[in-house]
Amino acid sequence: MKTLNKIEYEELKNKINEVNDLTTKVENNFKKIDNIITENINTGKGIWDGEEAQNFKNEWSNLKENIPNIVDIYKKQAQNIENVLEMTTIE
Repeated sequence: MKTLNKIEYEELKNKINEVNDLTTKVENNFKKIDNIITENINTGKGIWDGEEAQNFKNEWSNLKENIPNIVDIYKKQAQNIENVLEMTTIE
């Protein structure tokens, strides 16, 4: 008889690592993008100034408030999967 509720521990561990790695990349890239926008848009340096630049910067400010929450969701879900593995591991 084939087992239907089989947990692939190694595969799940690999996926947890993959989610954690991708989450770290998202965090790092988010910080880089935020720095570029903050340091270059509507700063008076002449890179991109004016009303449209400020509108973009305002929209970015609204968007960037949600990104840490999204990152936290991924971290929590990776931890939840890890907790399931720990609770179901038979030694």
